[in-house]
Amino acid sequence: MTRIPRTRTLALLFAGSLAATSLAAAQPSADKPGRHGKRFDKLDANKDGAVPLEEMKAATRARIAGADSTSDGRVTADEMKAHRKARRAAHADQRHGEGPPGHAGTGGH
Repeated sequence: MTRIPRTRTLALLFAGSLAATSLAAAQPSADKPGRHGKRFDKLDANKDGAVPLEEMKAATRARIAGADSTSDGRVTADEMKAHRKARRAAHADQRHGEGPPGHAGTGGH
C-alpha cells in the first residue's frame, strides 16, 4: 500500500472541500439569491451560465495558491488555518466598511 504524505493528504482534502463548498455556494437559494448569484458568477469564468469542471479546478487552484504562503506548491495545515483566518478578517472588515480601497463595505448587509 502506498502512503501519501500528510501534507499532500491535507492539501487534497482542502482542495476537495473548496470544490464542494464552491459548488454548494453556486446553487441558487430562495432565501439569499443575490449572495449565491455573486458566488456563481465568480465561478463561471466564461459567463456561459454553467460551471464545468475546468472552471471549478481553476477556482480551486487559485484558492490553494492564495493559501500557499511559502509558494512551494503545497498547503500545510498551518497555512490553511492562517489563510482561513485572514479571509474571515477581510470579510469582517468589508462588512463593517473597512475593506480595501475600492471595495467599500456593505454596512452589515
